[in-house]
Amino acid sequence: MAPPPPPEPARPRSRSFLQHGLSGGSSGLPGGWSLLGHCAAQHEGVHAPRFCVACIVVNLLVMLVEFRANGWRVEPLGSNWSVGVSAETLVGMGAKVTSRIVWRREWWRLLTASWLHGGLLHLALNLALLWQLGAPLERAYGPWAVAPLYLISGVYGVVASALLLPAVVSVGASASCFGLVGAFWGELAINYMATECSLRGTKVGMLVLFTLASLVSGISPVVDNFMHLVGFLTGFLFALVLQARIDR
Repeated sequence: MAPPPPPEPARPRSRSFLQHGLSGGSSGLPGGWSLLGHCAAQHEGVHAPRFCVACIVVNLLVMLVEFRANGWRVEPLGSNWSVGVSAETLVGMGAKVTSRIVWRREWWRLLTASWLHGGLLHLALNLALLWQLGAPLERAYGPWAVAPLYLISGVYGVVASALLLPAVVSVGASASCFGLVGAFWGELAINYMATECSLRGTKVGMLVLFTLASLVSGISPVVDNFMHLVGFLTGFLFALVLQARIDR
């Protein structure tokens, strides 16, 4: 009787975009195709997060310019509990004001609003999101994957806010950062089953915490959750369209 054929070697399980981005460790697994069709194992650790660092530096510098324009004053917590400047200062620097965008043709506000912040707490939350979520993704997939997601989510969020909350002055990189959050949740929707229904090795609890904290911040002055939600949907759809499902 012929001996039974030797068992086939176990095929290494692919690592999902969520697991790769949130765990921060080395996968060593081939074939983990994710955002923009890049292979996680091939690109892991190749790119320095220069885009995310540049965004952090620009946001910090803009915050300094805001306080300078506000006479180095911090507004009373009753009017801005985010420890920041006045709404008038933000309007002068390029906040989203629908009437000015439509009637005065100040279209540049659709871009500048994403680089302003209501205050130090608002800024700190967004920079934490950018570093904790954006930097690992850029290390793995490079700026050409992260930068379009970040920038497009910001513009769409401001446009939605201008249409849905025309009477509210709004600022913040929250829509851009929520685009990163949405991309992770989009990955989870696509590849949860492909990763054997396990979130082991990820920091999904951190993702949930950041999501809830950002939504809570949307009730503060000059920040609105329409920007958050539309940025989130942009990132979510970005992931659904541009990610391929990994193999089991």
